[in-house]
Amino acid sequence: EKTALVITPSCVSNDLSPLVKMHQQALIGMASAAGAVWRRIAGLSGAASVAAAAYGAHGFKPKQETFVQTFQNGKNLHMLHSVMICAGPLVARWPHLTGAIFSAGTCVFSGSCYAAAITEEKAWGRFAPIGGGLLIAAWLS
Repeated sequence: EKTALVITPSCVSNDLSPLVKMHQQALIGMASAAGAVWRRIAGLSGAASVAAAAYGAHGFKPKQETFVQTFQNGKNLHMLHSVMICAGPLVARWPHLTGAIFSAGTCVFSGSCYAAAITEEKAWGRFAPIGGGLLIAAWLS
């Protein structure tokens, strides 16, 4: 007859328990510190997206109507990813990397849409795929 060795919490040495608790507390501390940084950045990004939405709704009058849609695409993804700049790092394995990629992707994608729409120069749109690629990478991080 074979007997199985079962390890239960009561079998673990008491000397290991403080180390485990210290490690858990360090991880929780790092997560909350990372969250605070990205919450602030997300707040600034969200405020900028609301300002862009207000400008798009009330002040933006391009000569070509196609640029209205370009501006709206930038604004919509800006708002969505402002939330993810805050939420992504809270659940990510590497919080600062995830927050940085979401931030960079949002700036490049939305920035290129805004620049193309405001200047009515389609050449700015060449940067949108780079920003989109960064946003895809952020979602996967």
